[in-house]
Amino acid sequence: MRDQEVSLCWGMIRRDRHRAGLGTKLLLFRLAKAAQELSARSVRLDTSQHSVGFFRKHGFVTTATAKDYYGPGLDRFDPRLMLTEQVKAALDQLTQGPAAPEIVAKVARSLREVSADLPGGLPGRDEAGGP
Repeated sequence: MRDQEVSLCWGMIRRDRHRAGLGTKLLLFRLAKAAQELSARSVRLDTSQHSVGFFRKHGFVTTATAKDYYGPGLDRFDPRLMLTEQVKAALDQLTQGPAAPEIVAKVARSLREVSADLPGGLPGRDEAGGP
């Protein structure tokens, strides 16, 4: 998938952890990985009207919509972000700078907390959190 478009899915933060910056940190970390490890040129996803604003705030542009796609009153939005050289440079600074270990630790802690609430934990993860 080198030099291609990458799709993101299931990057959720527990509702009681909203507005703490974890969603932004998780998104930026995932974008950096897509740019650095997969040489992605763009990132896309599908979401609903309930979270499309979050992605717009981070530079995504909606390329398509579908009314009632997920069910009555639950519309689909397809945001896309072009990973320009300027965007990639900013992501590099975030993930390779002094705050990088803190970002990774907070995201990992949030994922562990979320997995504790799911029956059987996160799919594909053992109890130590490894693949």
